[in-house]
Amino acid sequence: MKYPHLTRAPIREAVLNIAVAPVAWDDAKFASFDLLFPASNRHFEATLPIGGEASASTTKPVGKIWWNEARTRAVQARVNGFSVNHVGSYKDWAELLDEALRWWPNYVSAVNPATVQRCSLRFINQIELLPGEDLSTILKTRTEIGSGLPQEVYEYFSRVAVPFPNNIRASLTQVIEPRVDVAEESAPVVLVFDVDVSKTVSLACASPAIWETFEELRAVKNQCFFESLQESTLEKFK
Repeated sequence: MKYPHLTRAPIREAVLNIAVAPVAWDDAKFASFDLLFPASNRHFEATLPIGGEASASTTKPVGKIWWNEARTRAVQARVNGFSVNHVGSYKDWAELLDEALRWWPNYVSAVNPATVQRCSLRFINQIELLPGEDLSTILKTRTEIGSGLPQEVYEYFSRVAVPFPNNIRASLTQVIEPRVDVAEESAPVVLVFDVDVSKTVSLACASPAIWETFEELRAVKNQCFFESLQESTLEKFK
C-alpha cells in the first residue's frame, strides 16, 4: 500500500541492523575498519562480562561504534552484526539505506562473517500529547481502557507482536514517558511509539536479497506506523 510522505515525521531514531553468524573478536579486524573513519570521530569498544561479575579481567570487547561530530549518525560494527543509526535528524529512507550500502561491504571485508541471519528495522517515534488527551483520538493500535474508567492515563506501556507474510515479525511498543516536571500540569506528555520489524534469513553477505529484504521490512514498518495512528494525528506531520 502507498502511504504519504510526512515532511515532519516524528522519528526520534532510525536503525538498520544486520545480524550475522557471530565471529570471534579480533583486534586487527576491527582496527582495519577503524581506519575508514576520521580520527576525530568518537568511538568506543563495547564489552560484555565473561561469566559472573564484570571486571577488567573478565570482560571482552564485542564491537565498536563511530559517531559523526554532531552525534546524529552512527555506524556500529559488532562480532554479531552491523548497524547504522540516524538519531534526531532522520531525513528519508534513501539516506539511511545508502549509508548502510556504503559501509556494509567494508564491514564484511574487515570482519568476514559467514552468513547473514537476520535483518531488522527499528523506528522510534515521538508524539506529543496534551495532558489528559484520550489515546483513542491519537492511536488506532492501543490498549483500550474500559468505558467505566477514567480515560486519562499518567503512565502507559503497551507491546504487541504481529506476524506478517514472508516470515516477517513486527513488534509495536508504546510508552508514555514520565514528565520531567511533574508540577507543570500543562506540559506536553510524550508518547514513544517504537516500531521494530525483522525477518530471519540465511543469506550470503554479498547477496542482493539482503537489500530486497529491507525493502520488504520498510513496507511493513510503514504499514505498522500509518495503520496504528488516527488520520487526525497523521495530519500533524504532513
